[in-house]
Parts: sequence; structure tokens; C-alpha cells
Amino acid sequence: MTRLVMIPVLIFGVFLLYFSQKLFFETRHLTKSAEYTYGEVVDYTTSRSDGTTYYHPVLTFTTRDGQNITHHAKSGSSAQEYAYGEKVELLYDPSDPSNARVNGFFALWGGALIAGIIGTFQAGIAMLLLDNPFASKEDDEDDES
Repeated sequence: MTRLVMIPVLIFGVFLLYFSQKLFFETRHLTKSAEYTYGEVVDYTTSRSDGTTYYHPVLTFTTRDGQNITHHAKSGSSAQEYAYGEKVELLYDPSDPSNARVNGFFALWGGALIAGIIGTFQAGIAMLLLDNPFASKEDDEDDES
């Protein structure tokens, strides 16, 4: 029974590790090729999760070639981090200015970090339980019959 439960947990953990790596390299590429500018907080959007309201800043900025862009930040917090009209440093991809992020640790690296930690924990626990020397082989054989 333990093996039947742990194999999907292991697969999901490995998927999270892959996703973490993908996010890490996308962010690394963005930080190396990005243009830096300041955006102005013009609004907030909200989302709800587990009874908590999260505020995501909406920023406007102008690219080097004069395009006006409105950026809806993916990361948010339970309080409005910035005042309306406040200037916030942003990174954006010059070839795709809609790919912008607030220049902050969590906004840049938070997704990769969280997915990596959870993936490592899940895959590690699943591998330990799949190769548990204390587990009785008789238990698995009884579950199969």
C-alpha cells in the first residue's frame, strides 16, 4: 500500500523540481537580458485565498523605445505594499515588454524557491518511504492479495 501511495507523491515532487528549475532559468535569463526602469503604481487588483485578500500592484511604465505598458504584478501581499503614485523598480524583457517583474527577491525568485522546497521535500520523503528498510515486505504482499 505504501508504494502505491508514494509513487504519485514522488512523481509530483519530481514535477515540482522540474517546474522550479524552469522558473529559475526563466528568471535568470530575464535578469541577464532585462532593461531596468521605474513604474508607477496606478491601481491594485485583488485575489482571495483561504479567507485572505491579496493585493497585486498594477504599474505603468515606459519602455526605452517609448511604449507605454501597464503591468499587473503576479506577486501580491496581504497589505498594499506601495502607495498610489509610488515609483517601483521593474525589470522587463526588451523583446517582450509585457514580460515584466518588480525588482524584488520574492517577485523574481519566490516561485522557483517555493516549488523547489516543496518538490525536494515531497520527492525526498517519497524516496525514503519507497526504500524504507524498516517496512515489512509482508505488508506490501498482503496489500496486493
